[in-house]
Amino acid sequence: MKNELEREGLKHILNDSSRIFNGDETNFRLCPKNKKVIACRGTKNVYEVDQGVAKASLTVMFTFSATGNLSPLMIIYPYKRKPPKDILETVPEKWGIGYSDNGWMKASLFYEYVANVFNLYLEEKKIEKPVILFVDGHKTHLTLQTSQLCNRLGIILIALYPNATRLFQPADVAAFKPLKTGWQRGILEWRQQHPLLQFTKENFAPLLAKVIEKYVKSCTIVNGFKATGLFPWDCKAMTIQNVLEELMKVSKT
Repeated sequence: MKNELEREGLKHILNDSSRIFNGDETNFRLCPKNKKVIACRGTKNVYEVDQGVAKASLTVMFTFSATGNLSPLMIIYPYKRKPPKDILETVPEKWGIGYSDNGWMKASLFYEYVANVFNLYLEEKKIEKPVILFVDGHKTHLTLQTSQLCNRLGIILIALYPNATRLFQPADVAAFKPLKTGWQRGILEWRQQHPLLQFTKENFAPLLAKVIEKYVKSCTIVNGFKATGLFPWDCKAMTIQNVLEELMKVSKT
């Protein structure tokens, strides 16, 4: 990859943390498993949450920069058509909203995310182009249409090793762990504050915004890029052993 960038006269981008990004999706359960059970004081019989509710989840597309920043994300809702107004009104202004039958990422949604969320962020922040966006090698990220879009927008899309993203993506190595921990704690606190209500899709975006603000730390993201060798660029760091060693350091930040 470095050699290819050098041939194109773009190797210098690897030295600019503001132009290095990593994008990846992760899943949030609306009712994550937790050792603690919320019930009114004195309650003798505590019942399990309905299994359908317990398994409900939403997919979210994140993009982190090597400077430690998080660009606006996209929430993917499980709808065949545009989500209800009650849900749309809860999503922060600059976040993207997608929908698919199963609530998973698909090629057309990733295209929309790059065009209407990520690129707008780059323009608003006046980030010099071209930039590099590292993603996993899943087919939803690597369509001809998305590749052509990225070429027009000055976004160099680079696929990391397929089936090994948990070791080679800063998002997975560093950012998602504290985010998921924070999500579980956020859900627990929400239930404590609303013991008689069920957590729904309308509650999702506002809580996620609070969790991100509290648990996603810039230094953790920066260390994730360092651990994986994406910034500063270090191809020697891209070994399973080295990443695991760096991961132990990241978990302490």
